[in-house]
Amino acid sequence: MARIINYFTALMFLLGTAIIYQNTFVPWLEPVAAQPVPARPAQELRGNDSLRDLFAEDSWQRGSCKCLQTSEGMLLFEKWEQSGGDQWKLWPVTVVLGRGISAKKDDQPIILEAAQGAEIKFTSSLDVMSGGAPPIDRGRMIGPVHIYRADPHKQNAESDRSIDLRTSNVGIDRKKLWTTDAIEMQFGRARMIGRDLTIHLAGNPISNSSGSPASILDRMELIYLDELVMPLEKSDATVEIQCSGRVEYDFAIDHLMMRDEVSLIHRSATGQVDDFRCDSIELGLNNPTDSTILRTGPLDWVNRIVAKGNPAAANLPSFDASITGDQIDVDVSRGRIEAIGKQGIRIRRGGISASLANLVYQFDPRDPKRIGNILVDGPGIVSIDDPEVAVRKAQWAGALEVKPEKLNADDATNANVSVYVEDDVQAWLVDGGEFSADNVEGILKSVDSKVPGERPSLAPEQFDIKGNVRINTTAIAADTQRLRLFFVDDERAPVPRKAAPPASPLRQWVSQPTTNNLVDQPSSAVAPVARSRPEVSGDIIIAQLRRTTTGLSAKQLKVEGNVRVSHKIEANGQNLDTVLTGELLQLLNHGGEDVLQLGSGIESPARFEIGDGFFVGPEIQIRPRENIIWIKDAGEFQLPSNALPTGLAGQNGSSKIQWIKPPYCRWQGEMLFDGRKIQLTDGVDISAAILNGTEPWEFKMSGERLEVDLWDDVNLQDMAAVRQARVQAITLLKSNEHPVFVEAFQRAADGVLEAKHLLYAHSITMSPGMTAPQFALLSPEQRANASVGSGKIVGEGPGWYRAWVPSPSEGPMQHDQTATMVDDAERPLTGIHLTYNDQMTADLTTRALTFERGVRVGSRSVTHWEDTFNAAEMTALGVGESTLDCDQLRVAMEPPLPGRPAIGVATIPWEMQAISGVVFRTRSDKGLLEGTASRAAYAASKDMFTAQGAPSRPAIIRRSLPDGTPQLETAVRSMVIRPRTMTIDSMEFERGSVATPTQGISASGAANRR
Repeated sequence: MARIINYFTALMFLLGTAIIYQNTFVPWLEPVAAQPVPARPAQELRGNDSLRDLFAEDSWQRGSCKCLQTSEGMLLFEKWEQSGGDQWKLWPVTVVLGRGISAKKDDQPIILEAAQGAEIKFTSSLDVMSGGAPPIDRGRMIGPVHIYRADPHKQNAESDRSIDLRTSNVGIDRKKLWTTDAIEMQFGRARMIGRDLTIHLAGNPISNSSGSPASILDRMELIYLDELVMPLEKSDATVEIQCSGRVEYDFAIDHLMMRDEVSLIHRSATGQVDDFRCDSIELGLNNPTDSTILRTGPLDWVNRIVAKGNPAAANLPSFDASITGDQIDVDVSRGRIEAIGKQGIRIRRGGISASLANLVYQFDPRDPKRIGNILVDGPGIVSIDDPEVAVRKAQWAGALEVKPEKLNADDATNANVSVYVEDDVQAWLVDGGEFSADNVEGILKSVDSKVPGERPSLAPEQFDIKGNVRINTTAIAADTQRLRLFFVDDERAPVPRKAAPPASPLRQWVSQPTTNNLVDQPSSAVAPVARSRPEVSGDIIIAQLRRTTTGLSAKQLKVEGNVRVSHKIEANGQNLDTVLTGELLQLLNHGGEDVLQLGSGIESPARFEIGDGFFVGPEIQIRPRENIIWIKDAGEFQLPSNALPTGLAGQNGSSKIQWIKPPYCRWQGEMLFDGRKIQLTDGVDISAAILNGTEPWEFKMSGERLEVDLWDDVNLQDMAAVRQARVQAITLLKSNEHPVFVEAFQRAADGVLEAKHLLYAHSITMSPGMTAPQFALLSPEQRANASVGSGKIVGEGPGWYRAWVPSPSEGPMQHDQTATMVDDAERPLTGIHLTYNDQMTADLTTRALTFERGVRVGSRSVTHWEDTFNAAEMTALGVGESTLDCDQLRVAMEPPLPGRPAIGVATIPWEMQAISGVVFRTRSDKGLLEGTASRAAYAASKDMFTAQGAPSRPAIIRRSLPDGTPQLETAVRSMVIRPRTMTIDSMEFERGSVATPTQGISASGAANRR
């Protein structure tokens, strides 16, 4: 109760106070009443004031519409309705982005139009009469929506708008626009169709004054892409892009990204379809909103392409090319293409296909068709399916680099191209050949096309190939540590073949023979045929190749260090292995003249092997055009056995010569062959070994100078003429330092020395035999120095001859001295010494020796093969010693008789004939027999000695007993004595005296005595 009383008391107090305040203070505080003033209507912004460059004169945007401005743009509408506190429905509505209340205006703003209006929620309350508007929080444009970039200069050309998008039901907020409905969008002339689009707005739409959409739009996302087509100018070709995943586009950098089963399809005007498929792709577009750019090819639309896939593959039939890799990056603006892959990449262009570890291609963006820099950092394999290209397949393990080298700054197309291939380079050729090396470096030359309007082509200019270089082809095999190739042009065209000489034999080492009717001067490139090939090896090989309209041929060749060249050449119907070794080999060509020069080193003399023959010297030089072969300084050679004769002129078919050791020659000066004469100087040594029937013979010759004269000039370029060369004479000359010596050794089948012969002369000349048909082929001048007959050997005197032969077992020449043989057996040995003053002549057919003037022969027993004596000092004869003096002495083999058995050296069927001034002396154990005669003869097979006198001078025969007592002296017209038994077969007396008639000589020839 107390509380109620207190409550009412307080209430009454407050009420009284309020009455007092109202009546006392309020009248003092009230102002004077103001006069009413009418309110000004809201300002209307007419479109024709600031939007006249964007809309047509009769458009509703230029009529009586509401225009609200924000900092980002303008909002135009005719009708409105407030659906909530901050929510409004406006219709029809147009949003102009880029024409806000900011000081900077965009010349080409982005315009959004929705005829059915939009539902918009602002960030704060909106006064539609104020002319300003708060920022839009969110909204939705209802029904069909048209979004485009306005261009005041192209108001009526919708197809030329840089951006033109038609869709429906677009959501909008401060940061983006979006719709899930279908869209149809145009970028310049590119057209895109899809669904579920989001466009993000730039954070500061007017911060970029470039006038591009990037100043207003940030990026775009399209969830579903149905179609993206980019048409090409001046043709019906198009570029289509498809994908199954998201499409993103960045307006600021014109960057397009697509994911999931992406394909780029280029449909050419000819109907060919280029297809590029990958998992994802990023495209840097070349200002796609600019419709003024001329776009004639797919690369005109893009600045960069980055494609990724497993793999990403491009199949380009219109370019006859394809490429496959995990990632392919094409930067058109920088002129760079890069492709990589975990399993490498694959590329094909025409008939060329490649598997590479990676690829970087740098080209000139101004001229992308001109070759640029190619870099492969890793292994690669290239296959070529083109019969016009010599290489079928190539591979390497290191790297490949192709780089153009500009020669003329004013002409970008006139450039050489350098090529570098590294590490384990291998190539396989179309003819089955192979090539390998560690590194290959070369330059390809730019060659102007002969067809007007065509681009220059590339031709090899030089190559430098290093490390374990091996070439194995049907034409040549080479092995070296470094190969350098230089190419020169020869524009001379082929001319009809008239009487062209045979190809140089040196050319057979570097080219194939031809049977066509054209000859390319100075040489002709021909198709390969089945034949042997040369094999070349050396530390460095340098070759200069001549490039003609018919192909390539060698102009110069140089091989340095450990040179070896092997080949096969034909000789006497057989192929001989031919090998050149030395330190330096050069094949030069000057004005059509070939020069082959083989040099030597300290441990590798120049050596030219033919079969089992060879030439060795410090330097070997061959000049086929001048018919010169020159070996400088001291050297040696051995003739190949296949090129040697197997018999002598006049021999019967059963007597064949087999060469045990082919002729070997060594000289101290030089060897020169000029096509007509061979000369060896300053000391010559020759050796050979033959098997004549069953008799082994060894020969040695030495002298100052050897000369070989031919009947005709031999053209070294004509291999047939070389093989058919006819020798006129072979001459061996002496000097004080190098006298002429000829040694001959006869051995048994088991190698035991049977006989030894030694000849000394001032000179020795051999003239081969000539048949009547051969003589008829000689010119009249040549016939004056030739004759039909057998070959001869002439030794100019004064000279001498020595022989060591086994002694006969009985007769006047038997003795008891022995000589040590090769097999240590002991046999009696007889020595012969013959001197002459004029000359010695040997007939190769009759095997006869003739010595002229001042001839003296002595024979006696010797103790060993080197035991010598002087016939001039044989005045007092011992048992078994004989001498013979005459003006002419002829020694020959007896003609063969049917049924005669083979005989040994001790009973060789030889015969001797002495003519004019004959003086003979011989001593046996039965006494001394001596005499003089005009003629004397001896037949070894019959042991018959015949002495004849002249009509005015009878032969004088004397005989003395062993103690010196004269026994017989007689003058006879002729006498036949058997020296072994010292018996007289017959004689014709002229006069005589007998000291002891009954002693000594037998009477077997009594019927002929007078």
